[in-house]
Amino acid sequence: MDNYYFMYKDIPVAAFVIAKGFFSGMAKPVINKNAISLLPFGANNIPQLVHWFSERSIPLTREGLNDYENSHTIRLERIIQNLALSLTDSYWIKPVKSDLNWDRVNLFKNDFEDKNFFDVIEESKQKVTEYSPNSTLNGDMAKKWIVDKTGVRCLTKVGKNKSIQQALNEIIATKFHLKQNMNNFVPYKLIKVIHNDRSTYGCSCPNAIKEGEQITIAYDVVKSEKVEKNTNWITQYKKIANSNGIDSVELDNFLSYMILSDFVLSNSDRHYGNFGLIWNTELHKFTKIMPIYDTGTSLFYSEDIPTTLKGLLKLEVNGIDKKEVNSLRHVTDRSVLDLNALLTNDELFALINQDIHLKEERKQDIIQAYQKKCKLISDFQNGMDLWKYPVQQLY
Repeated sequence: MDNYYFMYKDIPVAAFVIAKGFFSGMAKPVINKNAISLLPFGANNIPQLVHWFSERSIPLTREGLNDYENSHTIRLERIIQNLALSLTDSYWIKPVKSDLNWDRVNLFKNDFEDKNFFDVIEESKQKVTEYSPNSTLNGDMAKKWIVDKTGVRCLTKVGKNKSIQQALNEIIATKFHLKQNMNNFVPYKLIKVIHNDRSTYGCSCPNAIKEGEQITIAYDVVKSEKVEKNTNWITQYKKIANSNGIDSVELDNFLSYMILSDFVLSNSDRHYGNFGLIWNTELHKFTKIMPIYDTGTSLFYSEDIPTTLKGLLKLEVNGIDKKEVNSLRHVTDRSVLDLNALLTNDELFALINQDIHLKEERKQDIIQAYQKKCKLISDFQNGMDLWKYPVQQLY
């Protein structure tokens, strides 16, 4: 076992040992009582900190990992080798006997390059550090951080199949939000990559935070306090956000817009790990709502496409609610989505038509389902409570 400090920049927040046979990798932690306020949000005690650190790794379900890379031991070794550095916060681990400091290892400022996972054509080839932020990157999709040719830290992702629909969906969402004049979303662009020995397209977006901030997913916000009986998670999320710096009206409007836009785009993966808030570690409060991101699993990427309005109202998703239509119950302002500024059928088709591996019939089915979703949202804005189907036989 090796002794480490859990660091926030140059401040030791806790001391612990790395135990390779221990599930989380963090054993026997002792919190620095003088730095309790610098602990990650939601990790205010030893069990919470151990759990938080256990989530700081590539998941076993990551696409493209071989059996060797998929072992817990190898993933933990990567974390140790890269000092558990990340671009989603300013925490890292430091060997007790090391003279390393934040200035030397800070990946918000020091360039890096990672040859693992896939090659990105427009990645910078500058002089780089010996560390990478990719050993702590969550998510099932093949992804990695790069430094682009302009020096911007960008998250890049590649889909599982020959189809580039997942990447295109992020571009579609970007165009959708731009047309809506939405100002709090992560903009994506298509990029050329070499993945599994073939040339294809992925997508890339700039980092949404800066040094000293921490991305805090909604799940961690909700679980930071005991959820009282009969309190739904969205209510709990709002309560904690509001009491820690986020304006209630701003959050209500944001969530309403996110839910409505996800409904129109049939995003099936807006679970509590795919939205959240930005915590300022030194101010000890939330200062921003995390921009809308991760809309790749939209437009029936991996699902059958319903052909009727009734079918669309029965969709089940990995989202805020299991049944997609029930998420609309959490919308507090039905008018935040501008129906006159939706993507037209022609605009949407021009985007999905870039995927040469997507069958023409399926492209047309996507357009027709999107058109029906637009009608449903129009009805919703006109006062129809869509979740009441089939009780009132709305359609």
